[in-house]
Amino acid sequence: MNIREFADKYRVKMAHGRQGVEDTIPGRYGEIAEDFGNGFLRLRLLATPRHATMNGALNSRKKQAEVGGLKPISVSPNIYESIWAFDPENTTHCRLAIDLVVPKRRRTVVLDDSQRAALAARLAVARASRGLQAAA
Repeated sequence: MNIREFADKYRVKMAHGRQGVEDTIPGRYGEIAEDFGNGFLRLRLLATPRHATMNGALNSRKKQAEVGGLKPISVSPNIYESIWAFDPENTTHCRLAIDLVVPKRRRTVVLDDSQRAALAARLAVARASRGLQAAA
């Protein structure tokens, strides 16, 4: 399973890499990325704003990843940031990685027929006005 299939299966938002940058699933405490070559995904626990509260959160998340059975790639006892590998086919590891990173979720909206028709009408009007603006 690649990163796109993972994002679709667990309904999380993915940042599409442009110009040679890898696709990632960013979150509050790090990101999930693809580990090329061996079919694993990487959980990177990173501190974007560096302060004492973030250091404590990363330290506790590092302990949770270790207890949860994720495979350590780059883990040091004195450094709060760490990198872990997990199997995307293992649902408990996937759920743990999502809980540790806290990514944004993709919303799913169920529309009934009247809502779908109203949305289609609004989109048609917007597309038509956009086409008129481009022609002018």
